[in-house]
Amino acid sequence: MAAGLLHHVEINVSDLNRSIAFWGWFLEELGYTPFQEWENGKSWKLADTYLVFVQTEERFLDVSYSILMRMVYLTLFLGIIIY
Repeated sequence: MAAGLLHHVEINVSDLNRSIAFWGWFLEELGYTPFQEWENGKSWKLADTYLVFVQTEERFLDVSYSILMRMVYLTLFLGIIIY
């Protein structure tokens, strides 16, 4: 993977099953393939980049924590080797 390319995006969602149903078919139409799946998440991969949907913990589903469900983080491949 070349430095500076997007490695992965993780998205916290309030309803994992609904999010998978909504996004899964679309990502596969774009050429992504299912990559990883576990109890609280699922990911799709295209080349070296993958998208991850993760179920927000029950204690954070309250409206006062709703920012967590919109928060994502991006991971870039920096191409740095540390010896």
